[in-house]
Amino acid sequence: MGIIALFGTSCSPTKYLSDDEKLVRSTTINFENPKAVNQKAQLKAELQLLAKPTPDYGLGGFNLWVYNQFRNLNKKKGFRNWLKKTFGRPPQFYDPLVTNRSKLILEKHLKDKGYFGSIVQVDTLVKGKQMEITYQVVSNGQFSFGNLYFPQDTTPVGRLINENSKKTEIDTTKYYSKLALDQERLRLTQIAGRKGYIDFQENYLFYLVDTTQERLKADIHLKIVNPSDSALHQPYYIGETFVYPAYLLDDSLTLENLDTIRRPNLTTIQPLEVVKPKTLDRAIAQRKGNLVNRDLQDVSVSHLLDLGLFKFVRLKYEKRDSGDQKLLDRYFYLTPSLTQNIQYEFQVNNRSGSFLGSAASVQYSHNNLFNGAERFNLKLSGGFETQLTNSQSFINTIDLTLEANLLIPKLLLPFKFRNRYFRFVPRTRINLSNNFQRRTDFYTINSTNLKLGYEWQQNENIRHQLGLLRINQLSVNNKSTNFQSILDNDTRLKNSFRNVFIIGSDYIYTYTSTPKTDVSPYHFFRVEIGTSGNLVSLAATGDPTGENPDKFLGREYAQFLKFSPDFRYYLPRKNSEWASRILLGIGLPYGNSKELPYIEQFFVGGSNSIRSFNLRGLGPGSYLDESMMANNDQLIDQTGDIKLEFNLEYRFDIVQYLEGALFLDGGNIWLLESEDRPNGVFKFDQFYKEIALGTGFGIRLDFDFFVIRLDTAFPLRKPVEKGRFDWTFDDLAIYKQSWRQNNLVYNLAIGYPF
Repeated sequence: MGIIALFGTSCSPTKYLSDDEKLVRSTTINFENPKAVNQKAQLKAELQLLAKPTPDYGLGGFNLWVYNQFRNLNKKKGFRNWLKKTFGRPPQFYDPLVTNRSKLILEKHLKDKGYFGSIVQVDTLVKGKQMEITYQVVSNGQFSFGNLYFPQDTTPVGRLINENSKKTEIDTTKYYSKLALDQERLRLTQIAGRKGYIDFQENYLFYLVDTTQERLKADIHLKIVNPSDSALHQPYYIGETFVYPAYLLDDSLTLENLDTIRRPNLTTIQPLEVVKPKTLDRAIAQRKGNLVNRDLQDVSVSHLLDLGLFKFVRLKYEKRDSGDQKLLDRYFYLTPSLTQNIQYEFQVNNRSGSFLGSAASVQYSHNNLFNGAERFNLKLSGGFETQLTNSQSFINTIDLTLEANLLIPKLLLPFKFRNRYFRFVPRTRINLSNNFQRRTDFYTINSTNLKLGYEWQQNENIRHQLGLLRINQLSVNNKSTNFQSILDNDTRLKNSFRNVFIIGSDYIYTYTSTPKTDVSPYHFFRVEIGTSGNLVSLAATGDPTGENPDKFLGREYAQFLKFSPDFRYYLPRKNSEWASRILLGIGLPYGNSKELPYIEQFFVGGSNSIRSFNLRGLGPGSYLDESMMANNDQLIDQTGDIKLEFNLEYRFDIVQYLEGALFLDGGNIWLLESEDRPNGVFKFDQFYKEIALGTGFGIRLDFDFFVIRLDTAFPLRKPVEKGRFDWTFDDLAIYKQSWRQNNLVYNLAIGYPF
């Protein structure tokens, strides 16, 4: 009882108050005439956010108690400071200046929502050293939009605004909203800016609101203000354009050995050729003599930044008269950035059976290869997997990839095309790569890939990638006797491991939402569609009997269609974040292919997938090769035509640079059809019973520019024998070394898994 009494005393919320201080316990909003208020709950929530003070002391005042325990703590680091910042909430005191200011803010908000003439009264209830504040809203009702009147003057800008009055976004059937009026004013200002009125700003438009004509109706009169009594708004035309591609951060530019190159639409001034003038000409929108479009000036800045050559872009205007025309000369000052870079990545993972895998890559990048802002990337990546207890072969898998990418900052088309309608620079991508994969005691795959396509970003949120032509020559060599016997007994595998051409196209659409605040949810969506073999089939040669696949240039070619969407949703909080993902995939072989080529098949497992299973260590369906598992052999056929994967991860801060994560992964892969492996075929009434689940804990070192991640995972639900999935709770024994060796999977990687 003594301890409880002591705790109750220490929890007294007014213990540390002086005689003239009043602790605010609550701040509430009341409506005097609720029937005059529309959508009361929503309006009350909006007003509650604006009302001050806003006490938040937690259940039973716990958060205030925590704050009081450390109220005199001056240290900015340490555990006690973390407790104070995380759980403590400071006391809110009554201040008449704060409440009066809050009263005015609430009345303005009501007016902006159409509650004209509303007043807010402040009522207080004092109980000892504590106080309750009530803001009482007195209103006669919300006004609707009445008639909308645009200016009738005959000035050029007045006519322009009148011409666009029919496209107004103000809905006169709805309630009055200042936000709607502001958005309309912004729309008209943007229209004027696109028509040469470079100086026309929103403050040149204002509204007169007439509430006297009809009850609860507000007529709106739009007026235009001229820059002065004697001057009218004038449109401007593009004059001269000067570009300084070697401008320094200290606002200086060397005047020695400057090279001036004049083109019809711009003049480039630089001491040496940082970038070709024609590249700058292509990036800068609008030509000499064009009516100035303010939006396209912003596009020009975006283009120059998106070239990847400049850290900063500064645009300066100079106005001048030329006869009856107003001209706008443009000066672009560009500060160069580093053009070359080398990056490294690595990851490590393990699985049961003493398997240990590692992968690493090194990439060289050059952002201005031919002085035309061409981006060149050369990447060498490799990985291996070893089984520490295997006395026959230390290395079980070797995977090497050499890839070269060239991105040209324009669309290479057979016709002339200017990119002025894109805010970002569209590019042509040329990709050449070769992948070599050696599975010891099984096979060797060599895949040579050539790809030509386009990339363009529609806006800040939407990105398109169109692969016009993809040519992939796939060769399977060095098949071991053991592997050949596996192929002879498995029709699907035999059809998958063929020497084929993959000739087709693909398209990728990516959408990333923009969060409004640091704690607003946002999402990511990516969908990829790929096809192969359709055009090639027109020029292919086939066996007249129809028993063998058709060939192109003496080699079989693949025909298939693939579809793979990926959706991610993020819910950030102040010191944590929920991250989720669902990923689907389906591949349909047809025509010349009975199965997808092996490199096109889906798989799950690994550091960025279901982390409690190794790479290609799960599926298809409830398939489990017990003989291979008993011998700890490599599994080479755990791939499928259908994929389902989902992930949920809770990420939270621990200390500076160190984060933690709890995650749950699930999913599987399936076959469309298979006579040899019926338990791997997708069935609507069965697939949900074949969902594998895994969970774990991760730690991450977040250095802003890269993240080092270590995830430890184990399966919760997995295939235990042919045709059966089972939960692992009965076998859960983290304290046993044998259980940890057979179940824990460690993944060390760079970056977040999604």
